[in-house]
Amino acid sequence: MRMRWVVSLIMTCVLTGCASTGSSVPGQNQIEIAKAEQKLGESYYLAGRYAEALRKLLDAEKIIPNDPFLQNSLGLVYMVNERYSTAETYFTKALSIKPDYIVAKNHLGVTLIKQEKWDAAISLYEEMSQNLLYASQENTYANLGWAYRGKKEYSKAKQSFEKALEIRPCFPVASHGLATVYLDMLQQDECIRFLNQCLLEYPEMDILHADLARAYESVNDFTSAYESWKKVIELSPQNSSLNKEAKKKVYDLELLQ
Repeated sequence: MRMRWVVSLIMTCVLTGCASTGSSVPGQNQIEIAKAEQKLGESYYLAGRYAEALRKLLDAEKIIPNDPFLQNSLGLVYMVNERYSTAETYFTKALSIKPDYIVAKNHLGVTLIKQEKWDAAISLYEEMSQNLLYASQENTYANLGWAYRGKKEYSKAKQSFEKALEIRPCFPVASHGLATVYLDMLQQDECIRFLNQCLLEYPEMDILHADLARAYESVNDFTSAYESWKKVIELSPQNSSLNKEAKKKVYDLELLQ
């Protein structure tokens, strides 16, 4: 599957149901109804029903606009719909309410990368890397690597991906990143060696097979590239962009045989 730089949604709400009080200041009953709407919206998000998720979350926001977890959830819905600027606004608001909300901070960094705001993303992830309380620093360093790669600072990107892999060996997001940087730096042999090692650990990771195919192509080993692209077709979801790319590559390579 395509790797995405977004961590799992933290569910923090309790489902309850009550009637509205009609007061201009939300009463406990209204808050509980809003929490129920929030939880339902988050369930829709996890099920991939993004339009329904957005409706429910926006309804909840009318009652509990200062809930940081709700703001984070809204940001996730906009991010998955590639509305990165709007997502950034929601993650920023979540952090203004709860400055130590590290999950929202990570999500904010992803939106900055998606908008090619490299310096802002680097600053954010460098700060996060100093937070000893954050237990998933492999995500921090992997995302920092992608930000440095966006700036074409390949040596720093390589170092960041390697730090992520020290924490979690063969972590797929960082492995994909390091392989990409190896190719950027024209270190094809090192890339091939590294990917073959990683695929022993994650043989079902389609994106790593695609990276390996590209590495083989870069050294004109079209036979090995052909086999790797066939593996991508086998593993990747039908009609995904990676699956379509692999099918085209296989067709083109068959013409060379």
